[in-house]
Amino acid sequence: MSAFENNIKKQNLNKREAQYVREMDNTIAGLTSPRELIRWAYNADRKKGDVSTVFDVEGAYVVAVVKESVKKESARWTRLKSRLNLW
Repeated sequence: MSAFENNIKKQNLNKREAQYVREMDNTIAGLTSPRELIRWAYNADRKKGDVSTVFDVEGAYVVAVVKESVKKESARWTRLKSRLNLW
């Protein structure tokens, strides 16, 4: 378990995960206006394992971690492939 996850457990914080966040998304479940957070995640220098500073999203304090980075083309194919039965 990472130090980030250990701290979540120690401090009894609420951990949420957002999968398939796209660059132009305006929502993340449980957050009302997360655009600044999404822009941070899609910064060109961002890589797997990066941890954000604290974001104040309308009274909810959020610290984000990049768990995976996928190239635009392969992300579409991966999602499509999971919906198809290929023979």
